[in-house]
Amino acid sequence: MGNASSSVKDLNKNEFLKRLVGTEHIPIESDFWDRMLSYKFYPPMSSQDYGTIEDAVLPLLKEFVINDEATGNFSILVRKFVSLKEQQVYEGLHKSFSWPMSNAMFLIRFINKFFIQNLDEKDIERTFERSDITTVSEPVNTLPHVPNVLSNGSSVPAALPSSSGPPLTNGTGPVPPLTPVNSVAPAPQNPSGHANQSFTNGEAISTKTLVSYTNALVDLLIKSSVGDPYYLYEMEAINSLIVLLSVRIYRPDVESESPVSDLLVGTAMTSVAPTLVSRLLINFIQQPKAPGYLLQSNLHGSIVLGLASGLWNALTLKNYRYPPEPESIMALQSIFLLLLLCNNGTQVDNPVRNALFTFGNAEDPAYASNQSNALPFSQLYTRVCEHLRREEVSLLFYYLLHRNKDFNVYILSKTNIDLLILPMLEMLYNAPTASSHHVYMLLIILLILSEDEFFTKTIHELQVKNIRWYKERNLPPMPLGSLIVLVVTRVIQMNITKIKDKYLHNNCLAALANMAGDTKNLHVMACQRLITLFEQLSKRHRKLSEDYRQWSEKADQQSVNPELTLEISIHEEVLRMILEIVNGILYHELPSNANLVHSLLYKKQLFERFRSYPNFQEVVHNIETVLAHFASKMDKNDQNMTVEQVFDIIKQQSMNFSVQRLKKLPNLKFRYVEEEHPEEFFLPYCWTLVYGASTIHWNAEKICIFNALNVVEDELEGEMAAGDDGSIKPQTPLTPEETVVVPV
Repeated sequence: MGNASSSVKDLNKNEFLKRLVGTEHIPIESDFWDRMLSYKFYPPMSSQDYGTIEDAVLPLLKEFVINDEATGNFSILVRKFVSLKEQQVYEGLHKSFSWPMSNAMFLIRFINKFFIQNLDEKDIERTFERSDITTVSEPVNTLPHVPNVLSNGSSVPAALPSSSGPPLTNGTGPVPPLTPVNSVAPAPQNPSGHANQSFTNGEAISTKTLVSYTNALVDLLIKSSVGDPYYLYEMEAINSLIVLLSVRIYRPDVESESPVSDLLVGTAMTSVAPTLVSRLLINFIQQPKAPGYLLQSNLHGSIVLGLASGLWNALTLKNYRYPPEPESIMALQSIFLLLLLCNNGTQVDNPVRNALFTFGNAEDPAYASNQSNALPFSQLYTRVCEHLRREEVSLLFYYLLHRNKDFNVYILSKTNIDLLILPMLEMLYNAPTASSHHVYMLLIILLILSEDEFFTKTIHELQVKNIRWYKERNLPPMPLGSLIVLVVTRVIQMNITKIKDKYLHNNCLAALANMAGDTKNLHVMACQRLITLFEQLSKRHRKLSEDYRQWSEKADQQSVNPELTLEISIHEEVLRMILEIVNGILYHELPSNANLVHSLLYKKQLFERFRSYPNFQEVVHNIETVLAHFASKMDKNDQNMTVEQVFDIIKQQSMNFSVQRLKKLPNLKFRYVEEEHPEEFFLPYCWTLVYGASTIHWNAEKICIFNALNVVEDELEGEMAAGDDGSIKPQTPLTPEETVVVPV
């Protein structure tokens, strides 16, 4: 290998790359492919390095877009990979590592990403099928049979082309990621016996090479062993599938059909979807770490591309140094792929989504004979609790909790639910610095959990302590339910005073309302926070009402101040809901909530102003009836009673109080219902996560799908203002048993 060293910007002068993207059609029989692919190459493991390489070869990629229409070299590269993959499977996938196959996967992914970013979908399909170039004579029927794993199992070819080149060694030892290249392969026959076609704008386009490529990636992902050196196989298969799915992010219409990405969620995926979902979730459970040589260079910051032929130069990136892998990159990419597959397309029967929503517990004897569609729930639960701070993990957990019935039952039966709730509360506590979407997902999860009676009872029996992330003061040991009230009321207060989001406080209040009837032993700090919140909002409501009165006196009688009116109505809704929650606790669990009674007695004057409000009269009457009962008992005793004596009286009189004296109000219960077309929000949302945290570099200037996310949010805001469909509406009070359609 030559000793010359060059900067990454010189990659566009490389002879292999220049020939690949040039005007020459390179037939499948040419030894060019074997020579180009016979090197030891480690793909970049960060989006920054990926982008550096992409920028370096940008002129070559632009040239390739133009010339490939005539040469068909990209399609040949794809067929070369499919052929190498089938040969590797035939000889034994794990008997030896195939650098040519690994290299070909990365090159296809790298080039395909650029094509997808710059071509329309019909042209992308054609790039996969441009193999029948007549400038050079090629055998017509010498291609290996490639099994269609997206339809019917697999088969072994009777004859396969020889392997590409000798195995590569690098005298300097293992070295990290670098440049893009390209290679070619024969087009496989369609095992189904008929042509694979895609229809775009009425024009049929054969997709047999594209189908074979997606089949090969899925098959390789499912069959690859975890760990070095086969880590590269699986990682490349995952990243290549993500790139294929990215065809949707360059179009603003989320609902439109996509022949390329829909291949991965069509009915042909049904047979392999359970295995694919299991494999991706197993990656999340096992958290496989990347081999060290993929992350750190032992060549003093040099990225070296080692080739036996000695035709490639060492490439140096300034100050190149990979940090240790803080968490599993493969687990992260696996979650991204799973979420994208679940939200891809508009098909009602998305096989991947169905597989995610129906897999069972491998630890349950009922699934002993069906382990292919089961996973160990205890291990999955542990991983979720450990990584819930990651936004994509919260989204995955939302799907499992909301849509997988077996997993939902398992979670709601857990007695150590504090392992899940505490990291959620920590993130809600830090809501001002968190993603707003992440906060919404966590509140939706809490709302779903609060719908279950066992959960609402369990949280008040579990004691938690050593809560170090709570900064205002050191928290004493308290029931988990009290900590939930403490944190959620803090979120409401923050939202009303600072963020002023239309949805957030409704989600918080709905969860607290669901828990009210089972609230026991509410800690004094939680009681004080709840009453303090009511007091602060009451003062703010008084000021807003006075502002509106003054404005009305000055304004035309026909004019309206919509902003002020809306803010007043929001405050009234929150105030009434807090009173409803307090009433629910007093009505159902008065004897076990002396702290709440004590806190209310000290602030009983707060409720007087709301006696005249029609929406408040019944609930205020109940609360004041309870307080009058206890106050009368206090008046009969010495006014200099100690706190202990006061609590003794409260506990004694709680047993003597009859709830028959209170007006029976409907139980305040809410449930979460997903929007009719959830992918309109979730697909753009998933791509924001992939864009922000995946190992692939994306060009934000060309992405259109993020605009779709903004449109969905704007539409939801409009629905919140006017909806008659059962969704929460800030202008009108929430009613008991109302269905909560929670927008994210």
